[in-house]
Amino acid sequence: MLSRLRRFKLRGCVSYLFLVVGLVGVIVPGVFSAFVGISPGTRSVLSWVAAVSTALLWLVNLPATRPFPIVAGDRSVRRARTGRVIIVSIWLARAGIGGALALLVTGNFDSPGFHPVPAVVAVAGRILAGARTYGRHLAGFVGERSRTRVVEVPGKVLSIAVTAAVAGFATELATIAKTVFEEGPGRIFGYTHNTWGMPGFFAVLVTIVVCLVAAVVIVFVGGVLQRVLAAVIGEGNDLGAWLEQSSPVKYVRGYDFRQFYFKFIITLRGRWPAAPSDVARERRYRRMLKTKGPLSDEAYSLLTKRVLTAALPLLPRGCHRFWVNLHIAGDHEEIILETEEPATGAEPQHTRRLLSDFERAAELRRLRVGVQFPETVIFTTYCEATLSDRVASHGTPQWSDVEWSDFGYSPAEPEWFTPPGRDQYAWELKRWPVFEDEIPYWLRDRLLPGPAYAQRRAKVS
Repeated sequence: MLSRLRRFKLRGCVSYLFLVVGLVGVIVPGVFSAFVGISPGTRSVLSWVAAVSTALLWLVNLPATRPFPIVAGDRSVRRARTGRVIIVSIWLARAGIGGALALLVTGNFDSPGFHPVPAVVAVAGRILAGARTYGRHLAGFVGERSRTRVVEVPGKVLSIAVTAAVAGFATELATIAKTVFEEGPGRIFGYTHNTWGMPGFFAVLVTIVVCLVAAVVIVFVGGVLQRVLAAVIGEGNDLGAWLEQSSPVKYVRGYDFRQFYFKFIITLRGRWPAAPSDVARERRYRRMLKTKGPLSDEAYSLLTKRVLTAALPLLPRGCHRFWVNLHIAGDHEEIILETEEPATGAEPQHTRRLLSDFERAAELRRLRVGVQFPETVIFTTYCEATLSDRVASHGTPQWSDVEWSDFGYSPAEPEWFTPPGRDQYAWELKRWPVFEDEIPYWLRDRLLPGPAYAQRRAKVS
C-alpha cells in the first residue's frame, strides 16, 4: 500500500513538473516572438519550442478511459474497447494539432494578416473534441451522447467560426496588442512631458490615469460585445453560457427597477426605479428557470402555484386532493398526476395518470434542482394541494378553491410507469455525486453491473 501511494505521489510530482515546464515553454517563446524583434532563425527555434511545449501540455493531461464501476454504463467488451481506442487516439491527435497550431502561429508573428492554415487546424481540433464525446459514450461514460443531441447547432457552428477567426487572425491580434502596449503609453508620456512641459513624475501619473481609463473603456465595450454575442449564440450553448457568465457588464431589468453592474478592479453598480413591466417580469421569470442553485421562499411559492394551477383543469370531477409528481433519472422523466377522491368506503380512491405534455414541466425541473443538496440524490419532486368543498358546486376548480398547497421531494424509489435503465440511474448519480454510504439500498440494487459489464471486468482483471 505504501509503495502504491509513493508511486501515485511520484506520478503527481512528475506531471506537475511537466506542466510547469510546458507553460514556461509556451509563454516565453510566444512573448518573444510577438513583441521582440528577433532574427528568422531564432523565431524558428522559438516556434519549435512552443510547439513541443504545447504538445507536452496536452500529453500531460491524461484522459480518463474507464469510468468508475458504479456509474459506468453497461457496454459490451467490444464497444468499450472501441471507445477507449477513440479516446486515446483523439488525445494523441489533439496533442499534435495543438503543437502544430503553436508552431504556425508563433512562426507567423512577423507577417500579420489572416492565415488560413491555423484556422483549419483549429477547426479540426474542435471537430475532434466532438468525436471524443462519442468515444466516451462507447467507453461507458453515461450522459455523454446527450450532449451531441441537445446542443444547439447554430450556436455550435458559430463557436467553431469564432475559433477559426481567432486562430486565423492570431498574428494580427498580436500586432494590435504590440502597437497598443508599446506606442500608446509612450506617446501619451511624450505629449504630456514634451509638448505640455509637465514634470516627469506628473507626466507618468497622467499616463497611468489615461491608460486606466482606456482599459476601463475597452473592458466595458468588450463586456457589452460579449453579452450581444452570448444573446446571438444562445445560453444553451457552452460558449454562449460562458460569455454570459464571464462578461464584466451585467444589466438586470426587473418588474419595477433597473440594475447595472460593471466589475473591473472594483465593482460599480447602480439601481434606479422604472415603470412596472409585465414583459420584464416574465423575462426574468424565464431566466430563473434556466438557473441552478437554491431558490428563495417566494420563488418556491410562485413555482408551486404555477404547477398546481396548470394541473387544475386536468383534475377529474369530485377530486379532493391531488399531487403533481416529477420522477427523473438521467434524461428519462415522467410527470404523473395523482388524484384522491373522497372515500366511499374504508379508504379514499387514488388514480394515477401520466402527463406526456405538461405545460409547467420546466417549473417542476427547476424546483427539483433548487432542493438538490450534496447528501443525497433526489428522484422525485412533487407539488400537492387540497381543494375545498366548494368545487362540487361549480365543477371547474380554480386557484381560489385551493385550501392548502405544499411542495416536497423524496429520495425513495419512484413508482415509474416505464422504469429507466441502469445507464439512467448511473447518469443521475454522476450528475449529483454523493458519498457511497449515502446511496440508498434500492439504488444499489439498480446499479448492480449487468452481465456484459461483469464480463468486461473479468477480462480486464
